[in-house]
Amino acid sequence: MPESRNRQPAAMDYAFRVLRRSLNDLFQAIGSLIFVNLLWIALTLPLITAPAAMAGLYYYIDLTVRGEEPPLSSFFTGFRRYFVRSWALVALNLAMLIVLLINLVFYLNQVNELIRIIAIPIFYLFLFWCSIQTYLFPLMLAADREEKNELNPLPLFKKAARLTLAEPAYSAFIGLALLAWLVISIALAGPVLILTTSGMALIRTRATLAILGREPEQLKPGWK
Repeated sequence: MPESRNRQPAAMDYAFRVLRRSLNDLFQAIGSLIFVNLLWIALTLPLITAPAAMAGLYYYIDLTVRGEEPPLSSFFTGFRRYFVRSWALVALNLAMLIVLLINLVFYLNQVNELIRIIAIPIFYLFLFWCSIQTYLFPLMLAADREEKNELNPLPLFKKAARLTLAEPAYSAFIGLALLAWLVISIALAGPVLILTTSGMALIRTRATLAILGREPEQLKPGWK
């Protein structure tokens, strides 16, 4: 029990460092990040290329976070390399979301209060689904580096779920930070929107590498 209480402040400290380093990355490479964000927007409009566009963005961000200065062509390298795998990941992700939302709406609209209570655990499952989003695309790239580039995305979801459950305070704080970034971007609109997805990808990539203990400047050796 004491160990559990001690881990929470530590996890929050790691989360703050992840956010600080993500902002530093953002300002250091703001020009190229704006450009890849615009590329992502352009290639997301045709829905058939949307998942691969997200993969290309994360591939570019992953190289940036690792201290490299990737050429813009790296976006298209990731786009091509992960075209099929990103579609498999997004398809399963959307299927899970649709099932959760259909069940949530169904039980919320029940007249019987006892049946309507079932909506509560479904709502928490939805929040859990939101939390695992942090890790999915970075884990796909990590699996590729480990030469575990299988098409089946289910292991990625399982690993993302384990990471979320292993560090719930850390995952929740990162999730809230991502939500805040999204809300601020929408509120300011205009120029900030051209950095919205790049900023979220930066935070998610650093957060994933940190929890895996593979961040270039590790927050704490062996922390997982």
